[in-house]
Amino acid sequence: MWASLVERFLVSERDRGLEGRSVQDLGMQLGFFARHAEQAGIDRKISPKTLRHTFATHMYERGVAVEDTKEMMGHDTDTETCIYIHVSVEAAKQLLLAHIANRNAGR
Repeated sequence: MWASLVERFLVSERDRGLEGRSVQDLGMQLGFFARHAEQAGIDRKISPKTLRHTFATHMYERGVAVEDTKEMMGHDTDTETCIYIHVSVEAAKQLLLAHIANRNAGR
């Protein structure tokens, strides 16, 4: 089930991340987000952007490399992906230090 959701909302036919607007239009037209949020007991508005932020944050919290998450989300740069990750200030410092260390190790 999760794989099909990732394919449907994060990856386009060309294996690139879908543009936020096209995902939002599709999901809103289908009533997908409102219906499933209600079924899950979520009482706030959910959008594709909310799901993308949540996805990136959960991937980071579970130890998935930013570079891998970047590819899954179809971003061009790690910086784009880091914007989607919501963590504490201390965790953000650790994320940036690890990213810098990984970049320097590749030189």
